[in-house]
Amino acid sequence: MTMTNQPWNSGQPQGQPGWQQSQPQSPGPPQPGWQQHPVQPQGFSGPGGQPPQGGSKLPLVIGAIILVVAIVAVAAFFLTRPGDEPTASGTPTTSATASSPDESTGPTDEPNGGDIREFTFDDAPQDVNGWKAQPVLEGMKGTYYLRDGVASGGRAQIGVRPFSTSLELAASEFTDPHESSDGRVICGESELTGKACYVDTADFGVLSASTADGDVVTLEDIQAIADAIASAHP
Repeated sequence: MTMTNQPWNSGQPQGQPGWQQSQPQSPGPPQPGWQQHPVQPQGFSGPGGQPPQGGSKLPLVIGAIILVVAIVAVAAFFLTRPGDEPTASGTPTTSATASSPDESTGPTDEPNGGDIREFTFDDAPQDVNGWKAQPVLEGMKGTYYLRDGVASGGRAQIGVRPFSTSLELAASEFTDPHESSDGRVICGESELTGKACYVDTADFGVLSASTADGDVVTLEDIQAIADAIASAHP
């Protein structure tokens, strides 16, 4: 038998491999490799968009703590603030007692303190050793004295007016004070007031008697008027 040298034919078309890999067939249309899930809104929500039941209770706990602290602080403020201590009768005490209408108040150390009134021309002794009392202009306080024959516009006058301090404090400015009328009149000289006297009265408080012309008016003239006022108004 003669063997011819021909290639082996497997029954497949030439140019094709001797075997072919079968391709899987999908039963339906091709599907994409991934699918986008629907976007859910941020936060937690239950059915119908309502917040989920049984969520965190931390905000409620914090709110309760703040409320308790505020109540304790208010209670502590009212319990610790200073106040009047109750008396045995249950009414608070006061720092000063009201004086009854029947009590009479005399001169005090306060400037013209107590139940006093204004010193006027009618209250002044009218003539003291030739010094005559003169009424002051409307709106002015006190009175003043002129010696006979001296013009009213001159500086040789002795003025009497209220003085807003105690007798001891007023006399403390004198370098060499001396008293009269049982200590109710103190006279002297100072750089501030010159020659002057101070009179302590029950009706008008402390009065000042002084002059603007110490060269003509003597301290004895001023003291005579001060003693006359003290005698007229004990």
